[in-house]
Amino acid sequence: MDNPLPPPARWLRDFRQAQTDDGFTFQWTQDTVTLKMTMTAVPGTTVLSCGYPKTDEPNAATIPMLLVHRHAQQTIFTALYQWSRTDIPIISIEGPASATGGLEIRLKVDDRIAHHRIPALRR
Repeated sequence: MDNPLPPPARWLRDFRQAQTDDGFTFQWTQDTVTLKMTMTAVPGTTVLSCGYPKTDEPNAATIPMLLVHRHAQQTIFTALYQWSRTDIPIISIEGPASATGGLEIRLKVDDRIAHHRIPALRR
């Protein structure tokens, strides 16, 4: 697909795009380490993958780049990053939900649940 981004990002290439209303997971492995990103999504979320040039030379090789976007007045994304040299457990994310004075996120691994409260930013 053609580059959907405005001119300052025209040097990115090899775009792929998907729409989602649900959360998603991406996983990468390099050498012996695996990185896993689990992210919540809200209706109308666009996930773009593209190539980020390794150098400023024309036709330089690229490394993968991931962009998550939603066209709205306000959006909150929650991302969980895990890394390991062995298997990575599946963790589900619920939230963020509005809580008095901030946000609350719930993580679930097997039968264990953890609640995380993020205080509201002062304006």
